[in-house]
This record gives sequence, C-alpha cells and structure tokens, in this order.
Amino acid sequence: MTKEKPADDEPAVDDHPMDEEETGEYEFDEGGEKVCDDIYIPPPPKPTGIEDGRRLVITRMELHNFKSYGRTQILGPFHKCFTSIVGPNGSGKSNVIDALLFVFGHRAQKLRLKKVSLLIHNSDTYPDCTSCSVKIHFALIHDKLEDQMDIIEGSEFSISRTAFKDDKNHYCINDKKVKVSEVKARLMAHGIDLTYNRFLILQGEVEQISLMKPKAEDDGENGMLEFLEDIIGTTRLKAPLEQINQRITELNELRAEKINRCRIVQKEKDALESVKNEAITYLKLENRLIKKQATLYGKQKEKSLTVLEEVKKEHAEAMEILNEAMKGLDEIKEKQKQKQQDCDEINATYEAANKQLEALNEKYKALEKEGEQNRIKNTNTFEKGKKILADKNGVEDMLKEAAAELPKLEEQTEINQKKHADMQLELTEAEEELSRQRGTLEGDLKPLRQTREKYEADLMAMQKEINDAKAALDLKKSDLDQYLLAERQEKSKLISLESDLKSNILKLEEKKRLVDNCATDLPESERRIEANLKRAKELEEKRLAIDTKLKQETQVLMDAKNLVRDRESRNRVLTKIMEQKRSGAIPGIYGRLGDLATIDRKYDIAISTICGGQLDKILTDCPKTSSQCIDYLKKNNIGTATFSALDQKQKYRHADFDFSYKAQRLIDLIEVQDEKFVPAFSDLIRDTLVVETSDLANKIAFSGRGWTVVTLNGHIYRGSGVMTGGGRPSQGKMRLTSSDKRASLAAGLSEDDIQNLEKEVQQLRQDLINTTAEADRLQQEAAQAKKDNDFIKYQLPTFQMEIEEVGKMVESLKKEIEEARIRVEKVKPDPAKVSEFEEEITSLSDTYDGVKEKARIHEDKIAEVDAQIKSLISDKVGPAERKANKLKRELEDISFALSKAEAGKKNVARTIEKCQEKIAQYKKEVVESNELLAQLKGRRHEIRDELDTIEKEREQTRSQREELAEKVKAELAELNKLKQEESKFQTSNLDIKHKVDLLIKQVEEKECAVSRWSQMIADLKPNDLDGLDIAAEELEDEEDANDEDLDVKELQRSIEQLDKEVKKIKPNINAIEEYRQKHALYIERSKELDEVTRRRDNHRDAYENVKNMRMNEFKQGFMIINRKLKEMYRMITLGGDAELEYCDSLDPFLEGIAFSVRPNKKTWKRISNLSGGEKTLSSLSLIFALHHYKPSPLYVMDEIDAALDFKNVSIVGNYIKERTKNTQFLIISLRNNMYELSDRLIGIYKTYNSTKSLAYSLVA
Repeated sequence: MTKEKPADDEPAVDDHPMDEEETGEYEFDEGGEKVCDDIYIPPPPKPTGIEDGRRLVITRMELHNFKSYGRTQILGPFHKCFTSIVGPNGSGKSNVIDALLFVFGHRAQKLRLKKVSLLIHNSDTYPDCTSCSVKIHFALIHDKLEDQMDIIEGSEFSISRTAFKDDKNHYCINDKKVKVSEVKARLMAHGIDLTYNRFLILQGEVEQISLMKPKAEDDGENGMLEFLEDIIGTTRLKAPLEQINQRITELNELRAEKINRCRIVQKEKDALESVKNEAITYLKLENRLIKKQATLYGKQKEKSLTVLEEVKKEHAEAMEILNEAMKGLDEIKEKQKQKQQDCDEINATYEAANKQLEALNEKYKALEKEGEQNRIKNTNTFEKGKKILADKNGVEDMLKEAAAELPKLEEQTEINQKKHADMQLELTEAEEELSRQRGTLEGDLKPLRQTREKYEADLMAMQKEINDAKAALDLKKSDLDQYLLAERQEKSKLISLESDLKSNILKLEEKKRLVDNCATDLPESERRIEANLKRAKELEEKRLAIDTKLKQETQVLMDAKNLVRDRESRNRVLTKIMEQKRSGAIPGIYGRLGDLATIDRKYDIAISTICGGQLDKILTDCPKTSSQCIDYLKKNNIGTATFSALDQKQKYRHADFDFSYKAQRLIDLIEVQDEKFVPAFSDLIRDTLVVETSDLANKIAFSGRGWTVVTLNGHIYRGSGVMTGGGRPSQGKMRLTSSDKRASLAAGLSEDDIQNLEKEVQQLRQDLINTTAEADRLQQEAAQAKKDNDFIKYQLPTFQMEIEEVGKMVESLKKEIEEARIRVEKVKPDPAKVSEFEEEITSLSDTYDGVKEKARIHEDKIAEVDAQIKSLISDKVGPAERKANKLKRELEDISFALSKAEAGKKNVARTIEKCQEKIAQYKKEVVESNELLAQLKGRRHEIRDELDTIEKEREQTRSQREELAEKVKAELAELNKLKQEESKFQTSNLDIKHKVDLLIKQVEEKECAVSRWSQMIADLKPNDLDGLDIAAEELEDEEDANDEDLDVKELQRSIEQLDKEVKKIKPNINAIEEYRQKHALYIERSKELDEVTRRRDNHRDAYENVKNMRMNEFKQGFMIINRKLKEMYRMITLGGDAELEYCDSLDPFLEGIAFSVRPNKKTWKRISNLSGGEKTLSSLSLIFALHHYKPSPLYVMDEIDAALDFKNVSIVGNYIKERTKNTQFLIISLRNNMYELSDRLIGIYKTYNSTKSLAYSLVA
C-alpha cells in the first residue's frame, strides 16, 4: 500500500514522454499561499466524498488487448456493494488491478513493466495488436433497500486510457481526449483521490506496512512517519520547509558577508578622517576667497549697469527724433503703396482684357476648324450615301437572279425524282434476272470442281515427299555445319585474342608514357614546392616581424592618445603653464612631476597610491620661477597650481635595507628623464618599499625599523601601525615604461604627431594583410602541389605494377595466339570429306527440286481449272451482272444530282434571305446618312452665327484694352513722383540713423561688460561640502559678513591676503572625494545589511509558522487515526490492542512513529516481532482506520486475506461486508469464506492464452 502518484506527478524515467503536457505534483490550488515572495505553501487536502446521499460506483470495465485480455473483454457488471473477483492462479486476476492503475495514471513500473507498450496483448491467437485500452464506466447512485439502487440520470461517464506501440498514450473522458489533470479533477470531485490513493491495496502491500521502520532512513523510501504524513497531507509542507531552511542558511552567510564588508568600509572611512578635515579647511578658505571675488565682481557689474542705463537713456532720445522723421517717410511710402496698388489693379484689368481677347481668338479659330471639319464630314457622308445606293441596287439585282433560279432548280428536282423511281424498278428486274441465271449455272460447274478436287488430293500426297526431301537436305547441311564448327570456334577465339593483344599493347604504351611524364614532372614540381615553402617561410618571418612592430606601434599610438587625453583632461592651469615653457616666456619650468619619470606598468598602482596628488605638482628650477608662474596665473585669472622648486630639494640619504626580504625600494624602480630630477623624487618617495603580498608588507612594516611598505594592489602599511587600502585603487599618476618612441612622448605631443602615428599603424596593418595573404597563397599552392605530388607518388607504383602486369598479359596473349593458331590447324577439316558432304547435299537438293517441280505441275492444273470455272461464270452470268452494275451506277448519279439540286435550293434560299437583310440594312443606312447630312447643315448655320458674335466681342475687347493702357501710363508717372520724394526723405534721415547706430553699439558694449562680469561670477564655483558632516554655521565666517560695505580696493587687498593663506596649505583634495565615497558606500552597505537581516528574520518567522502548521495538522490527524486503530484492532482480534506512538515524545518528525500491538491475551510487542497472521491483522486494522479517516466511495483490494487463518478471514470478511452497505468493494480473493460473503462474483479464466470473464450474482 505504498504511495504511488499519478503519471503527471512523476518524471518519465522508463516510459517515453506522454503526448500531452503533464502537470506538477502541487498545482497552485485555491486556498494555497506564497511565503517569502516565491515559496508556495499548498492548501490542506480537501475532504472527499459527497454529502447529499449520492455515491460513485464502477458499473463495468472494458479491456481491449490489455495484458492477458485479448480483443475486447467486459468485466461486470459490478455490484454496488461487494464484488469478489475469483479465478485460478495465472488467469489474469491481478491484471484487473493493473487495469485500474493504468486508467488512474500510474506509470508502467507500477504495473511491473518497463514501458507502456509492453501492456499490449501478445499471444498466438492475437499476435499483431498495435494498441491497448481500458475504459472504466462510472455512475452516481442513490441507495435503496437491499440490492436495489437508482442511477441518477445523466450522471454516467467513462474514463479511458489508450497506449500504443510507440509508447505514446492518451486519456479520454466520454471518448473525448483530455489531460491527466482533468481525469484527476473529475474523480476528485466525486471523492476519489488519485494523489493519496489508499483505496487501492495491491497484493503484498498489507505485509509491507508491517515491515515499515518508524522513519525512512533514505530519501525515496517510506517509513511509518512518511506513510501517515501522506495520508494526513503534511507531506506537502516538507519541500517548502526545506526551501525556507536553505534560504535562511544562505541569508545568514550573506549577512555575515555584509557585516564584514560594513566593518571594512568603516575602518577605511575612519582612516581618511584627519586628511579629510585638513582638506575641508582648505576648501573653506577657497570658498571665502571665491565669495569675496564674487562680491568684487558684483560691484564691478553694478558699476557697468549704471553706465549702461545712461547710454540707454540717450539712445531712447535719439530714437524719438528718428521716429518722427520716419513717420513722414512712412506717409510717403503709404501713398506710394496705395498708388502701386491702383496701378496693379489697372494693370490686372488690362491683363484680363488681353487674356479675354486671346480666348476669343482661340474660340474663333476653333469654330473655323469645326466648320472645315463639318464641310469635310458632309462631303464624306454624301459620297457614302451614293455608295450605299449603288450597293443596294447590286444586291437587288442579285435577289432577282436568285428568285429566277429557284423555280428552275425545283423543276430539275422533279425530273430527277421521276428518273430515280423508274431506274429503281429496272434495277430490281435486273437483279432478279442475275439471280435466276446463277441458279442454272450449278450443273455446268460440278465436273470442273470434281477435277479440281482430284488435283488437290494428288498435290497433298506429293507434299509428304517434299517434306521428307527437305528434311534429308537440312540434316545433311547440319552435319556439314557440325563438322566445320570446331574450326569456326577456334578461328573466332584467335580473332578475339588478336584483338585483346592489340588493346593491351596500346594500354602498355599509355602507362609507359604516364610513368615517363611523372619521372620528368616530379623533380620540377618538388623544386617549385621547395621554392614556394622557402618564400612562404620568409614571408611568415616578415609577417611576424610586422605583427610585432604593429603591436608596438599600436601600443605607442594608444599611449600617445592616452597622454594627449591625460594632458587635455588635466586642468587648464597645467596646459597654460606648459605653453609658457614652450614659448620661452618662463624657461625654468620642467613640467608636471609625474611626467618627468617612468615606471613599469606593474608598479603603477603602488607609485600612484603612495605619492597621490604630489605627482601633480609642477617642478621648476627655483622659487623665483615658481613665483613667476603664480603671478602669471593670477594676472590672467587662470586658476591655481602647486609648484615645487628643484634647488630646494636635497638628495635623500637612504637607510640600509635587508634585501633578504622579497621587496624593492620604490625609488630604485623609477627611471627619471634627467639625473637632476632625482632629488625631487627621492625627497618624495624616501625609503618606501614595494612588495607583492599583504602578508609580506605587514611583516616588514611591523619589524620595528619604521619602514613604509606598499603592495602592488595599493595597500599601504606604515611602521606606526597605520594600514590604508581597499576601495578603488589609484593609478596613472606616473608615466609607464615603454619603447624609445613612447619615452620621447614625454616631451609633448601635437595632433600632427598623432596623425603620423595613425598613418604608420595603418600602413603596418596593410603590410600585415598583404604579407599574410601572399604567404597564405604560397602555402596553399605548395600544399596543393604537394598533394598532387603525393598522389602521383602514390599512383606511380600502381602504374609500374600495371605496366608489369600488362606486359605479362601481352606476352601471355602472344603465346595464346600461337597456341590458337596451332589449334586452328589441328581442327582444319578434311577437304575430301567436305567435298563428299557437298556432293551428297547437291544430290539431295536435286531430289528436293524434282519433287517440287511435280507439285508445281499439279498447281498449274488447279489454276487452269479455276480459270475455266471463272470463264464459264463470266459467259453465263456476265451480261445480266453488267446490266445490274450499270443500273446501280446510273441510280447513284441520279441520287447525287438530287442531292446537289436540293443543296442548290438551300443555297438560293439563303442568298435570297441575305440579300433581303442587306437591302434592309442599306435602307437604314440611307436614312441615317440623310439625317446626318441634315444635322451637319444645321451646325454649319450655327457656326456662322457664332463667328459673327465672337468677331463683335473681339472689337469691343480691343477698344477696352487700349483705354486701360492709357490709364496704366498715367498711374506710373504719379508713382515715379512719389519715389523721388521718398529718396529725399531717406537722405535727410541718414545722419540721425548714424547717431542711433553709435548709441546702439555703446549699449551693446556695456551689456557685454555686464554679461562678462555675470559670467565671471557664474564661473566662481564654490567647493561642494555637502555630505561631509559639517555644521551649517561652520561654513559661515563673521569676517566675511561686512564684505558688501568694502570698496573695490579694500576687497582686492582682502582677496590677495586670502589667496596667500590658501597657497600656504597643501591639502590632499582627493581625500574629500574618497571620504565622501567611503561614507556613501558605508551607508549603502548598512542598508544592504539591514535588508538582508530583515529578509532573514522574515524567513525565520515563515519557517516557524509552516513548522507549527505541519505539527498541528499531523497531531490532529494522528489522534483520529490512532483512536480508530484501537477500535478496529479490538474488533478484529476480539479484545486485542494496538497503538501508534511517537518515538520522540516531543517531536514526531525526529525519530518517527512506532506501531505497537498487544494481541488478545498477550503482551505489548512491536509489529515487526509479530507472526505473519498477526502482522496482517495489525496492518489491516491500520488500513481500515485510514479508510475511516479519509473515506472513499470505492475500495479495491488484492488478496489481503492470503496470510490469515480461517477464523480471521471470516472476521475481516464480515467487517468488509458490514462496510459495503454504503461503499463499493472490489476484492480479489481465493478464500471461500471471503468471496462467499460477496454480492456478486466475477470469474476470471484463460483459454487459448487469452483471459475472459463471467459474472455471477450471489444475491437472490
């Protein structure tokens, strides 16, 4: 009774995949919930059964080619209460259970097979079955008294499953294909739970319960705990609990990681605190300076604004004078505009008149053209009418002729019909005379026919002699051919051998030629291959050299671009300072300190981290040069920079170092451009060491010598015990070691240098492509030539072997030819014998010819008699026969004449009809032509009238146009006067405009000044101190409160003093940004830690909730099952006791569940220590208790009584009989005191290797 889930709940291990999509074990059923975002908690199992008095029963089963059941077998009908299935061993009883399992979705393994195709029946009687199916018929019933029941109308349905040879299968409900999940849902609705199917008890499962351990030792096994959890339904909570627990473990690990990361960031942030505060002080001074500069620029802006207002006022007065002057000009322009409009209107009228005249001219021309077309059409219509009349007259003449011809044809037809009748009578009389004469001829022909028959009999007798003579002649010729056959065969063989010899000689010569060519071509080909490979090798070496150079040049180009980008990305202060150096204005500038030396790429992070912003200082020869640079920056208001004077640096005396450590002095790894720069770097780096690992750095730094050690990844360890590092490493502060060309880049680069480098790299790329292509081509040619040579070398031995073989064949053929010639001589026939054969053949041929001559004479006699018979017939019957034949021919001529006359009549009739139709058509056309002529005549008169009207309109339009031309001329004269007045006004306004333009220019200049001061104020960007935990009052300074009351000179002095204070401080500005980043990172990681902690706590709460849910549900179900178990065992054993108990009194899930039993009048024992019968009774008690806990409308049991004695079988049988009052039981049993209690027996038996069934009712 182990749990077996339907096919949709299991992976397809042995079976092929089903032809439908199968669902998972726990679908998202209504009532389920999700915890921890995505972990699904299935709802408790729903109660089964129907509460309205109805229940589901199986009425019958149909098995088609299923296992031992051949063809279609019907099991049933089953009784509504108790049905027993009986039959001998091996008959197929258990296959009934297998059929139920098959339909309820179990895989082949549960049916003791590897795949579903093996379920198909296969026997001698039915050997070729391709599929099998099982259909179970269900119905809902209402129980009545005893054996009676009512089937609820419309409640019957069937569920079937079909499997095929290719291991595919499908399910049907009422013969409609469905998914297995629909089958499961349909049965679940009627109280049959396929997921926890305790209603199916298979053979041997009762004993398995007694062998269960309290708890399964391995996954996949079943213990008593798992067995009960399946029934109660708490198994569904195991997977979610494991998932939640796994999540808690992962979140604890993640939380520990987040805590460590927070601590690391906090330590790094605290380490930057002092450097940050120093930088903040510097930035606050800078902000004060910027504020004072903003106040100074604001005062300058106010001054410019005052001047701007005065200039604008003067400009406004000039504009009033200009506007008055422009008003007069505008009045003249308005008059001029109005006059221009009048002139345009008159001109438009003139143009309209002109267009109207042109339109009238076009219309006049069109009417003239239409009149000409009318005249031509009139002439054509008149001529056409004349032609129609002529054609009509011709057709009328033809009609008259046809009408005259018709009577003649009718008269001729009557004459021919009369002749035809007379001649038909004469032909009948002639035929009767011919028949009479033929009858009188038979007496004259009889002697001639008898003579002919005699000659034919003699000829038949001679035919045997002819056949015998022919057979003797053919036999003798055959003997001669047989005698000459051996010679012919040998001569044929000789000719064939001579032909083979000729073809093999040609083949031998061809092979020798091929071998000679190979011997000649191979050395030359080898030399070409060697030359190609040599050249390819040279090109490959050249390619490698170009490739190496290309990589170097590409790196040079990349470094150059990086240098240019670095140079451009640095502040404009450095750029302006270096321009002063290149122009020679300040010659004592050496450059940025980090650009004056190089270091290997390996130590980039180490040097950038230890030196930091110190490498951004600008190195000069002396303090004076530094002062010049500062004055230049201040004078041009470019910005600020930090300078370092070389003559103030003293070469640092380095301490002794124990080089047994795997460490190097950082100063020793730097290559300076000039030895004079060494003191600057020596003073900066001092005795800093560089190592690869943090462990070694820690060991050296804390050795007591006070060394400062930096690792390759930027972690700094100081002898004082301070360690800094982590976060994003600093790099790129010093130039990296490269080729000579890259080293030369330190002096400075231009765009031309970059372009030249790019051209050089591009040329190298092209050379690399060309060289690679040429080398590849040569290698391919050499490879192909080598392949051809290898083939020739491979074939050459074959050719030589073939030459040897063909040579041997030629010699062999020559010998065979000689032997064949000898054989020809040997079989040469004897001329005397041949002559004797020929003489005999001649004699037999003469005999044959003589017999044939005699036969020919008889044939001639027969021909002579035939001629006499024919002549006699001709003389007696000829005249009558000729007369009859003549009459037949004349009769055929008259019939032909009649047919011809009839056809002529029809032709004449058709001609008359067509002529009449044409005459009618011509008449119609004449009428139409006359009507058209009348229309054309009318249109001619209309055209003349229209031409007269248009001519009058043309004269009127010409007069109007001349009047308008005079008006246009007068208006243009007035317009010219107004333009002259406008020109005078414009000349007088030029001086006023010039003054206004000067004032506008002054306004623009002053506005530019205001804008320039505004831009300078906008360019003053105070340093952002947000996020640095600085109190707002710290950002203000009481000394700056009265800046607005100071004049410009006082502000300038204050600004100079602050500028000096700012320059005295040398802060690490980057420390502020680093601190801000570390602080933001610390906040971010703290939030991440809080989020992980919150998620961990949520998962812990969810775990406890689900764990308590599992415990409560299990305890509740366990109590019900345990109580019912006691009742069942006491009832079955008549006084015994049984109990389920926790192995661990506090938690059943730790150690499992123990099944203890006290048989009647015995002591308590574990179920495993009982006898076989006692184990069965105990297991059955538990099964019946489970049925009470989770009832089902039907139960199927297979030989559950096998291990029971007679008494216990009766007890169990009677209990089952009692239970069947409202439940259907199908029990397979071989015990008579079990199956005799049933209401109906289903007998199973097998004949001819095929199982069959028989139903028998035990109820009266």
